[in-house]
Amino acid sequence: KADLTKDQVGLFGYEAGFREKSSYSTFFSELIEKYKKDYGWQMPTLNPESLVNPPDQTPIVYGPVKQVSWYRPIVLNNDIKILNYKENQGLLSLVLGTDKREPVPFYLQLSFSSGNPLIPDFNQKAVLDPGCSVDLEVFLKGKTHVVEVYSELPYQITWSNGQKDVLSQTLPPGDYEVVVKDQEGCERSVKFTAPEFGTVTDIDGNVYETVKVGETWWMTENLRTTKLRTGAPIQDATLLADWLSVSGLAYTRQPNDATEAKLYNYFAACCDICPTGWRLPSLQEFGELYRIFGMPGGTFFRSVEGWPDGFAKANNLSGLRFLPSRVRSGSNGNFAPANEVTTFWTGYQDRGFVYIGHISKNWDGFSFTISGNHNDGHSVRCVK
Repeated sequence: KADLTKDQVGLFGYEAGFREKSSYSTFFSELIEKYKKDYGWQMPTLNPESLVNPPDQTPIVYGPVKQVSWYRPIVLNNDIKILNYKENQGLLSLVLGTDKREPVPFYLQLSFSSGNPLIPDFNQKAVLDPGCSVDLEVFLKGKTHVVEVYSELPYQITWSNGQKDVLSQTLPPGDYEVVVKDQEGCERSVKFTAPEFGTVTDIDGNVYETVKVGETWWMTENLRTTKLRTGAPIQDATLLADWLSVSGLAYTRQPNDATEAKLYNYFAACCDICPTGWRLPSLQEFGELYRIFGMPGGTFFRSVEGWPDGFAKANNLSGLRFLPSRVRSGSNGNFAPANEVTTFWTGYQDRGFVYIGHISKNWDGFSFTISGNHNDGHSVRCVK
């Protein structure tokens, strides 16, 4: 009873409660079943009455660890930042950056997601050698790619489409590379893909920009509709009394928000809210973003403008242009603080718990939480 009561804190509480324990139970049960299948282990099914131990004569298998991923790497030196990292079948690739011109020593810590992140499985001393002082970054602002160069010496910019010494271009879809070379021969390059853009219109006549990432079309703006695509109205429950008493489809406006994007409860978001042919994104489609851009990924997903200081610098090379949005509790009607998080309803739920995708100021990547309160208010991005 106490544990279930604890769960009533909803999305904004940090206590574990029944909801989180249920999620972990499902995760570990599925993980054990995967190991039984992958390695042929004769293991009991996880249940409250038994403990799970490998058999005494377990064969030793060398190679990638199946179905287990890494926690985010930690670099113990404030002069070094993790620009990107990708994991592919147990192989972890890191891209590190520094503003220093001299070699910078650091410790790299890594942990498996199946272990304790506070006790690293791997702790290696290393040195990052910047090589030369020139550096560059490429940003997508709107539909225009912009280059920023950092060099103390004269340099030349060369784009793979033949353009030279220009800092920005609006490019057709395709793969590109920008190379910067200074007068001493130091060279840096960035490869990127210019995405394809389009538009979609909702039932209210609102026109949204869209972008193709991989094989999936995404809205680059949060939904603003006041009706389902069937024409059924969604109640404006912005007033606190309305938000706490509503029992069906509802949206709330966000305080001091110029975009007019709405936050929807799950009763509105779950069914027929997207334009015809569009739907809520699945967990697999969020995972595809990580496959393309690596982790943590938030740098590639967030808008170049609109986020407060304290975040890693965003380049928006995906074109998704995620902006900070509010979140509203279905339990007490409170809004989360402004400019600290963006959250989205996904199309996946498990036993009544709906998965929420979010980027927060404490983690520059896309992660997931779950909500057992269908009256919580989150943003909607539709995919096709």
